[in-house]
Amino acid sequence: MKRTPVVAAVVVLAATFLVAPPAAAQTAPAPGGVVEAGYTSLRATVLKIDLATRNVELKDENGKVFSITVRDEVKNLDQVRPGDVVVARMTDSLAYEIKAPGTAKPGEKVAATGDAGKAGEKPKGTARKVTTKTVTITAIDTKTSTVTFRTATGETKTTVVKDPSRLVGVKVGDLVEVTYTEAIAFSVEKAPAKK
Repeated sequence: MKRTPVVAAVVVLAATFLVAPPAAAQTAPAPGGVVEAGYTSLRATVLKIDLATRNVELKDENGKVFSITVRDEVKNLDQVRPGDVVVARMTDSLAYEIKAPGTAKPGEKVAATGDAGKAGEKPKGTARKVTTKTVTITAIDTKTSTVTFRTATGETKTTVVKDPSRLVGVKVGDLVEVTYTEAIAFSVEKAPAKK
């Protein structure tokens, strides 16, 4: 799920209003929540390694062959051998929170963390990137169920609200804080012993 922050904001604003709250709770919008979440795991066998280009050819459990270029941050690529198994788990999520004016500022923040493993071990590590973008609602049209918002750079977008009841309690000037999180954990396991 690769998105630019502006696209993420559009997706969140659209998705924010997709799910109707229970009938008893339709007096105010949900203050926020996770809109989308995904999880992917991969297990692939190393076929070839080119240390000069850091290119690794892999074969997944379905027999599909593909190549990846390993970033310089990943240590110990020289410890990897054909037959070793790469295990990766990737998660991503998209969440939002509606905030009152003055409680947040429009803009964008990106925070990244990671761990690349220790010298002499098979490569392993984690990486996490969190992108937060806050946009301002500039117009609400309840007749057409649309919301217009402005980014910190002045770009405006209008999106259709799928569930009009999600507009209850939302006002022009409110902010929508969008958070897109991507994380990966990976390791390389020694080639299994031949039977």
